[in-house]
This record gives sequence, structure tokens and C-alpha cells, in this order.
Amino acid sequence: MGFPVQNLIVQKRTAKHRAGPLDAPVALYNPDGTPFAGGSDAPAAPAAGSLTPAMLNGYDASTGHGRIPQVRADGTGFDLIDPATLKGQKGDKGDPGAAGAKGATGATGPAGPAGKSVTAIALTADAAGKITGGTVTFSDKTTAAITVTTATA
Repeated sequence: MGFPVQNLIVQKRTAKHRAGPLDAPVALYNPDGTPFAGGSDAPAAPAAGSLTPAMLNGYDASTGHGRIPQVRADGTGFDLIDPATLKGQKGDKGDPGAAGAKGATGATGPAGPAGKSVTAIALTADAAGKITGGTVTFSDKTTAAITVTTATA
């Protein structure tokens, strides 16, 4: 069974602190089990393979935020670059997306020109009473001939 882990934050105070009901005594130990002795146990150099801001060429706290380290081509160090300047290879073209929803119905167009209507039809017949033709009269007072044809059965 393991022990519960509690994270502690060490703060430097300028005034003395009186112990209260929620305060608890704590003993601090290094990962190797030796008692923690404050700042003197801090590592003198970063672990192998790790980076610190001071190791990066041109790092400045006011300009280094938001930038990423990039190894120089000759391997002599790092430069801080803006990620927006990086351009990778273009990827494959994606599949077309689904068709969009039907759009709204457009506005009604303007009315067309006024048409004309039939106001009269006069038919003509031969002596036997068979319709042979006639005349149609339109609302604009124009006329047209009516032609009669007989369909064969």
C-alpha cells in the first residue's frame, strides 16, 4: 500500500507565521531519501538532455514566450522561432463534404407584360352547315383567322 501524496508549495515569507489549526508539521526529503536542506540541494546544472532558457540562443523572457526552439542546421545550438513561420508539406486533399441545406426561396420577380384575351369568336359554315373557319377577336381589338381541318379516323 502506498502513501498518500500531498503537493506542497514553499513560499518565502517576510513576516513570522503563527501556527494555526490547519497547519501541520512537514518533513521534506529528496527523492533519494536524504533530508531536504533547502536551496543548497538544488542541482547545479540541468540534467543531461534538458534545456533551460539560458541555453537557447537569443532567449529573452519578453520575446521568448510563444516561440519554439529549433536546432540550427550545423547543430551548434538553438534558435527561437515563431511557429507561424513553419510550413510543412501539404497534405492529401480531403473528401468532399456533405451537401448543404436547401437555401431560402428567392423573392418574387417583377410582373410580366400584360397579355391579351379572347373576347369573341365568329364561325363560318358552308350551305350544309359544316364549320369551315372563322375569326377570333382579342382584347386589344386585333383579329386572327380560324382555320378548320378535318382529322381522318
